[in-house]
Amino acid sequence: MALVGRTRDQGSYALVEVGGKVTHKFRLNELNEKRDVVIIGTMGEMVIHIEEGKVGVIKSTCPHKLCIRMSPRSRAGESIICVPNKVVITIIGGEKRGYDAITG
Repeated sequence: MALVGRTRDQGSYALVEVGGKVTHKFRLNELNEKRDVVIIGTMGEMVIHIEEGKVGVIKSTCPHKLCIRMSPRSRAGESIICVPNKVVITIIGGEKRGYDAITG
């Protein structure tokens, strides 16, 4: 019998670091919570949007806007990184979800 792939846990918090220092920690699974938060990175302002247990970047002063193009994150261990702004958003915590499949 083999266990095939582990599903990622739904994250509980979004941890925001700027320049390697934690600046914000947001709870993701608050019911009916929708909010935009301004983060000040090394290049300027970045706006993250939190809704339905997911976090994503909706505005950034970085030149290529790759962080905005990344889909919103919700699973433990996932992250959004904006290298020019030196901002890292990491999803932490979560509930155990089990395995994708068991073969035998």
